[in-house]
Amino acid sequence: MIKLSLMLALLLALIGAAAAQDIIGKPRPALPSSVVVTPALSASGPASGTVNVASTNFTVTLANATFNGAQTVTIADGAKGGTLTPSVGAPGTSTVVVTPTNGASSFTFIYTPVTTGAITLTISNAQAWSNPAPLTYTSNAAAGGQVSLVLGIP
Repeated sequence: MIKLSLMLALLLALIGAAAAQDIIGKPRPALPSSVVVTPALSASGPASGTVNVASTNFTVTLANATFNGAQTVTIADGAKGGTLTPSVGAPGTSTVVVTPTNGASSFTFIYTPVTTGAITLTISNAQAWSNPAPLTYTSNAAAGGQVSLVLGIP
């Protein structure tokens, strides 16, 4: 029995474990099937800003792939009337359809709200990829200026 164990150890060392299993008749573990990774969109950006003032950049990123120049991503503010200005393509009011550049994995957009309160920005796609969770952007009233009136007595 010791001889067999030594011979098996020598066989393993010389030809490798997979080949040795084939020789001694034990089944080899199955190799994993090819894994399909679905592209997914993610989004990030500022949480708040001021009504009628352009936000800082929001970023939409595609994981596990790059855009091919024909795919589309739609950004919407739930009919709140704000202006969506993407880094590629033309701006839109309440909704904009973006066609990201071929080979890119992300793009940015700026949002200019025209109403105050919480605004839900949704990002969706026409390719059946995973969409990100909606973003909540809080539009605050502009700080009011204070007017001082000084009356003089003659």
